[in-house]
Amino acid sequence: MKNLELKALRAKRDLRQSDMAELLKISKSSYCEKENGKRKFKLVEALIIAETFKVNVRDIFLTI
Repeated sequence: MKNLELKALRAKRDLRQSDMAELLKISKSSYCEKENGKRKFKLVEALIIAETFKVNVRDIFLTI
């Protein structure tokens, strides 16, 4: 999933990066790095994101 798409999905649900970090049980700085493409999401994190936003888990790992 492109970073912009993840940001848009998050914004559409009125969630902040800190909300996502709490949901994933990681620090906000770690989530920011992952959302900005500096680090990859772990499988369990990708599964939670996919379930939260009703997207395919494979899309979380695809980047351009």
